[in-house]
Order: sequence, then C-alpha cells, then structure tokens
Amino acid sequence: MEPDVRSLRRAACILSSLANPEEDAEEPSAHLGDALDRLVDGAVELVGVPISEMSRSQKQQVVKFLDERGAFLIKRAVEDVAARLEVSRFTIYNYLEEGKS
Repeated sequence: MEPDVRSLRRAACILSSLANPEEDAEEPSAHLGDALDRLVDGAVELVGVPISEMSRSQKQQVVKFLDERGAFLIKRAVEDVAARLEVSRFTIYNYLEEGKS
C-alpha cells in the first residue's frame, strides 16, 4: 500500500507560493491547466482507448491514475476531467470514492 502524499503535495504548493509571492497569480494556473491536460493525455494513452470508446472501468482507471498523481488537487480539475471523459462531476466523485474501497 502506497502512502497518501496528498497533504505533503498541498503543503509543498503552499510553501512554494509563499517563497515566491511576487509571481503573477495567473501564470501558475495556466501551467497547472497544461499539467492536467498532460496527465489526462498520459492516462488515456496508458489505457490505450480513445475516450469516446472507453468503458466505465477504463474511465475509472483514468481517474485512479490522475488521483494517484495528485491531479485533483488542482482547482477545477474534477470539472475539467469530467468534461474530457464526457461524464458528470458526480461520476468523477463516485469513481474517486470507489477507488478508496
């Protein structure tokens, strides 16, 4: 069982923002959006099936992949991933909850 490092990632983000208070607030979010897109693309590539042809279990694999990499710590990530996977936010939250079981 892998340790849950989400709290550490959050702390690292906070410390980074405190260490660089003069950086433009909009710039990091643009980079985070790009990072989320790259993560989703990587997950889709790993599954090996276009999103439009993915089964429920394959979409769950994508969500698990993203969650393990901290993607849902990014603001609006659930909404963005839901749109990319052509499901609702509620479905993403269900997949996340099922992954914890």
